[in-house]
Amino acid sequence: GNAGGDGRQDQAAEALRARVDELTRAVAKRDAAIRALQAEREGAPASAGAGGGREVLLSRIAHLEAASAAAARQHESQIRDLVDKHEAEIKGKEERFADLAAKRANEHRVSLKRQKDAYGELLTKRNEEHRREVRGLKDQLEGVEERQRVFLESYVEASLDALARVRDGDEL
Repeated sequence: GNAGGDGRQDQAAEALRARVDELTRAVAKRDAAIRALQAEREGAPASAGAGGGREVLLSRIAHLEAASAAAARQHESQIRDLVDKHEAEIKGKEERFADLAAKRANEHRVSLKRQKDAYGELLTKRNEEHRREVRGLKDQLEGVEERQRVFLESYVEASLDALARVRDGDEL
């Protein structure tokens, strides 16, 4: 899901880098032209007449400097606009990611609650089964104890009867 978003973000960042490189080259080209004109102006012969050639050069340099400054301002504005645009995209993606993370965390909490409830039901069922099993074992134990008591009472009665017969001289 997010791989496509990352690819578009990478493409947008690459486009921004390419535009910045293009603008940097344009500024460098402009600066080179200005330096060439300044060098030409400084190397112009003093006897160029009443300043006609020199005035033309100075006028061209002033014109180029003004055009260069305007282009630089435009390039800086374009760069700021691109940076603002990409910052807004990044902020939007961060907000969507935060929303998605919150949604997933909530889904996880709900899932954990369901599991906890199911486990609680399982423990309740198992405890009830154990209670029934313990009651059954207690009933069996009471039955065994009752049979032992009856057996011991019968044994004691039989032993007492046998003892009484032996005392009375009867044979067993």
